Amino acid sequence: LPDISYLVRFSVANQIGEYVPIEPIQVSTIGEAPSAAPSSVRAEPTSSTSIRVTWDQPPSHTHHSNLIGYSVGIGRHGSVDESSYNFSNVETTVLKGESSSSRSIGSSSGGQVVLTRLQAWTQYQVTVRAYNTHGSGPLSAPVTVRTHEDVPMSAPIGVECSPGLGGGGSLLVNWLPPPAKDHNGNLRLYHLILSSFDYFTDTVNELVRHVSGIQETVNKLKPWTNYTVTVAATTRAGTGPFSTEIICTTPEDVAGVPSGLKVLQSSQSSAIVSWLPPNPPKGVLHGYTLYHRQPNSHKDLQYPLQPMYLSHTVKRLSQGTHVFWLTARTQLGEGPPITPVRLTLKENVAAGLSSLSTQMVSQQGQDIRMSCVTVGIPAVTPVWSKALDQISQDQRIRVGEDGSLMIQSVTRDDRGNYTCSLPHTVRGAHQLYKSVAYTLYVQVPPSPPSVLIAEASSSSLTVSWTVVDTGGAAVRTWALWWRADKDGEAWHTTEFGRITTKHTIRDLHCGKQYQLYVTAASLTGVSPPSTPLTARTSGSPPIAPATQNIASSNTTGAWVWLGRWMDGGCPITHYSLKLRRPQESSWTTLASSLAPQDVYEIGGLRRETTYGLQLTAYNAAGATTATVSIRTGPGLALSSSSAISDFQNDTSITPLHRDPRLLVSASASLLTLVLTVATIIICLKRRSSLDQSNKGNYDTKEAEENKKNLLHQPEGYYATVRKPQPVSGLLERIPENSEDICPYATFQGNTVKGDTKASRFQTYIYQDNHYGVTEARPQSSPTTQGHNRQASHGKRSVGGLRSESEEYDSMQSDSETEVVVSSRTESSNQLDSATLESHAHLHYLPVDRQINKPGIHQGHQELQRIRANTQNVHHNSSSTEPSPVLQRKSL
Repeated sequence: LPDISYLVRFSVANQIGEYVPIEPIQVSTIGEAPSAAPSSVRAEPTSSTSIRVTWDQPPSHTHHSNLIGYSVGIGRHGSVDESSYNFSNVETTVLKGESSSSRSIGSSSGGQVVLTRLQAWTQYQVTVRAYNTHGSGPLSAPVTVRTHEDVPMSAPIGVECSPGLGGGGSLLVNWLPPPAKDHNGNLRLYHLILSSFDYFTDTVNELVRHVSGIQETVNKLKPWTNYTVTVAATTRAGTGPFSTEIICTTPEDVAGVPSGLKVLQSSQSSAIVSWLPPNPPKGVLHGYTLYHRQPNSHKDLQYPLQPMYLSHTVKRLSQGTHVFWLTARTQLGEGPPITPVRLTLKENVAAGLSSLSTQMVSQQGQDIRMSCVTVGIPAVTPVWSKALDQISQDQRIRVGEDGSLMIQSVTRDDRGNYTCSLPHTVRGAHQLYKSVAYTLYVQVPPSPPSVLIAEASSSSLTVSWTVVDTGGAAVRTWALWWRADKDGEAWHTTEFGRITTKHTIRDLHCGKQYQLYVTAASLTGVSPPSTPLTARTSGSPPIAPATQNIASSNTTGAWVWLGRWMDGGCPITHYSLKLRRPQESSWTTLASSLAPQDVYEIGGLRRETTYGLQLTAYNAAGATTATVSIRTGPGLALSSSSAISDFQNDTSITPLHRDPRLLVSASASLLTLVLTVATIIICLKRRSSLDQSNKGNYDTKEAEENKKNLLHQPEGYYATVRKPQPVSGLLERIPENSEDICPYATFQGNTVKGDTKASRFQTYIYQDNHYGVTEARPQSSPTTQGHNRQASHGKRSVGGLRSESEEYDSMQSDSETEVVVSSRTESSNQLDSATLESHAHLHYLPVDRQINKPGIHQGHQELQRIRANTQNVHHNSSSTEPSPVLQRKSL
């Protein structure tokens, strides 16, 4: 199984018995990617733009290596393949200083992560998979979750209004819902707001309606009045932005009552009638009608008057009491009359003021005129005062010949209460006609708004504002201006209605700094801009991991762990990578625009060499550069998977018993040692047995039984081993006949079933000190083999002696009565001529079962039979050591 440690025990056995096994060694298999998905995946919304995902780790036996982390994928509902998901990695970590039961995000018992930057009221599918250094495991079953509702992102569209069916004070308002993609939830209601403005002040009268449909009839409004209309959609989360305000005017009605009426005797037979227009007018005034009833008369006189006039002189009046009243008219008709005023003519005409008290409004910089008409005999000059202080005339403020006060280019300081009165020397005037009061309103543009940053995200800024001084008139619109805080960047602007005092600027660059300001506008003009405000979207340049986690290396390569960088809140766009070779001062660019990925591999490095790596990560907020040194290791180069498995954890070192490089090397060395020792022991025992055989100590019956056992013995696995250097004291004991030489030593392996005759031969390179390197001949027919063998034997017999250090001994380990070749020379020829085959470093030459006890004189004949029956058995080996090359040895 992958990533499992095993205890391996080696022992050697033959017909005599089993030798004492050596101490077991521990061997670990190489890991694989996880084979199971995380379980109990749960997802719940935490806001309109975020989801919390939690999960449990896969069963431990399916990890196949230490888990590095988890990949959490999120996609729109209905995603069917992996490419539809957007994955983010969560590394496994344990909180330092905490107990083992306290795990941080991505702990060994599972993990959790909060996915952000999602869309409101959107259904998503979430899946999780574990990964280790060998790859990623399978995806868990998708879990469906929907984010919370949010306020609508846009306002209703197509707002329009028309006269309602309820008369002059009725409006019918229609609109359409916001685009479906901007609902952010279920639309529950609409907020309909109608606002009217006071002409003289900044007072705003609002009428709010909550409507479930997309139209509403609003009654009981003021006729012939301008209303601003705006609509906003509402979800459970709140009210979205309001639509752009439109101005709707209610239909006209009959004229209203004039605001004032004054009748003053101007001579013994005339009078001046003064009045003020209706407020509200309820329509366009088409004129006035002055009614006059003379004394002792039941007939009323009518005087049609133009709408631009506010006074009229009635002449040829008789003595007595006269009654006057006034009406105004629109296109819909004449309005109700004002309360009648009586005048009784007198012989002496008293002084008085015929003008009426009223309110006046002017915008800054305009010229105004406040009339003050005096009557009576003798004529008098009125006195003007402001707040009880008499006005001093100058070039800008003066009193005209008709008594009117004229102010040029009014300023806000000119606002206030003005009074025109008769001099104190005048006697006999009626109290109602002694003075006239004016209230002057001077409207100026609003003051600069006050701006605040309410919230900042990686791609948006939420701005709120207010104004301290409206300038005497209601603010009608706002304008928000912004641009990136960089020279040459263009300004962007968005205009809002009076009600909107907060806005979110979207689609900004992550981690960037912006400048912004707000202006307010009323009927008098636009305010100065607010103090420029500098704000930055959230996010910072990428954050580099710890130095030891940036890169790792093996003997000839390095791995740069790009996936370990944190994006700082802004997605990493690309990387650049540079390499500095030893004894060089300049950097070599390996990649200038490397796409984000988990790991980047660098190959072709020299062993045991120190290199410099300079890695720079870029995002919208900036760039971060990290410089580290890496050193390649000694020994054989490892594959990528081996190198990656050597880097299991950020802060831990791989235990020795889990290091595949060490295990492979140790296992191969130990196996070679064991086989060498076993071969020496077996060969020594075989020689002793063969010596006894030459002296005639064979037991025929026992040999036949051993031969029979051999014929039923399962086929085995064989390996060629190198014979150790001969000891000088033993050289004289080397026998000169073929029965003393054991060309092949074998050990019993796993049983391989099947017919050995179905096996194949392979060729091997054969090296001889005298003839050089020759290639073993392919399998041929027995006859051809024998012929070739004889020719080869004849040729080889002429050659020189072989090197003793190159000889190999081998034998059939499961039978001590096994037949060997007849002579030392013929044994060497067999080693030269026999066609060998190898698989995974093991070599096998089966012995002909028909040979009982060969003699010296039947060598060639028996060799033909051996060669004709020779077949190879395929086998497996766990050893990583290469098999030794067969070489000739000369004595």
